[in-house]
Amino acid sequence: MRNIRDKSISECYCCANTSFITLGTRSETLSNKKGLYTFTFKDVVCESCTFIFSKQRQLKEDISDYYEFYHSNSSSTNDEECKVRYEYLKNYIEDEAVVYEVGGGKNSSFTRFLKSKDINVTKW
Repeated sequence: MRNIRDKSISECYCCANTSFITLGTRSETLSNKKGLYTFTFKDVVCESCTFIFSKQRQLKEDISDYYEFYHSNSSSTNDEECKVRYEYLKNYIEDEAVVYEVGGGKNSSFTRFLKSKDINVTKW
């Protein structure tokens, strides 16, 4: 198994604020045709604009190695993980808001879960 290296993001992509509320840290182990890879994410909410993102950004060379041998049907988020994510996020999603899921892949399991809760989700 290979741990994907990352670096920490110091400011919000939307407003450049540097104060965040930590939602949680999570690790995901995903597979490709070469083996298993562990990704670590520290999910935060910007205290200024409420943008939600992962404060950890994977290094380009590591992520390129993972995706070079990626098989698209291997990665999915289980129901329990979707519920945990939703419990964190639901307090930040206003009525009729559009939620952007960045990097979730085409029709990800988390996108389908959010849509099942009547949340307007757009892939980016």
